[in-house]
Amino acid sequence: MAFKEGLFIESNVQKKLKSIYTAYVSPVSQRGEQWETIKKVKADGRICNIYKNENEMIKYYEDRDASLAVFSMGERIKLLKKTFLNLPDGYFIVSNIGWRTPAYSGEIAAMGDREQQWKEIRGQNLQGTTFVVLKNEKEKDEYLSSISKAFNYQMSKKNIKN
Repeated sequence: MAFKEGLFIESNVQKKLKSIYTAYVSPVSQRGEQWETIKKVKADGRICNIYKNENEMIKYYEDRDASLAVFSMGERIKLLKKTFLNLPDGYFIVSNIGWRTPAYSGEIAAMGDREQQWKEIRGQNLQGTTFVVLKNEKEKDEYLSSISKAFNYQMSKKNIKN
């Protein structure tokens, strides 16, 4: 397969957690030299990732790492009414239903307004589903950002051509 000049190649073979070969695809006149370098590092005959440019590769890995971070943030609970009513005021909850945009995300209301908030959650048929409980708005924003990056990572996996 011939690659277009200017694309960015990354070998899937790693040494000390770093790809053994990354480079822009050379002009046709220099491909022989580039191929010799690829063989020298033993990246020939191996799977590689092709990106539009180096920044796209960097973004891919940032999004991948963020997608893994999503699973270590907050506490996951099955949201039942009893559980909901016992959560601390001011914490935030985020539904795990809805991939890019959660079906529900919000601050836990004060006790006097909690019944109304529960009705909203039930109105979306989210009772009994998994929610992430986060201590403050900053944690919630970081979590939502991670979800967005995780979505971008999953979509980029579908778009990378080997």
